[in-house]
Amino acid sequence: MANVTEKSVMRMKLTAALPSHARTEVSVRDIGLTVDEPRERGGTNAGPSPTETLLAALLSCTNVIAHKVAEKNGLELKSLGLRLEAEFNFRGALLKEEVAVTRRLGSPRVKPHPPASRIPEKSLALRSLARAQA
Repeated sequence: MANVTEKSVMRMKLTAALPSHARTEVSVRDIGLTVDEPRERGGTNAGPSPTETLLAALLSCTNVIAHKVAEKNGLELKSLGLRLEAEFNFRGALLKEEVAVTRRLGSPRVKPHPPASRIPEKSLALRSLARAQA
């Protein structure tokens, strides 16, 4: 069997159509993604907002890394979920007033879902990791 080495640098190309001030139609590989503001912010609610899309990417990266760490430690993740909570200061995004860049998106908190106390006892390493994130 051939030994396959993953590339350490990947080139990504995305394109976007901008049908309105609030909606972005993104194309990546052969996949389309609609990013849109909710109705109360002038969008059509056809997809997650730009900020929600950013946070969804953080959850997705956490998922990939958690599975790689579990596999490296001989664990199998079967039904783990994540929950993310964050605060966002819209005053700067709406150009109402200047806000410090470090305060636009409050510290996102990613937590295992279900909570660590509900992870089976036999997955002690995973429970420890989950508790550290809680």
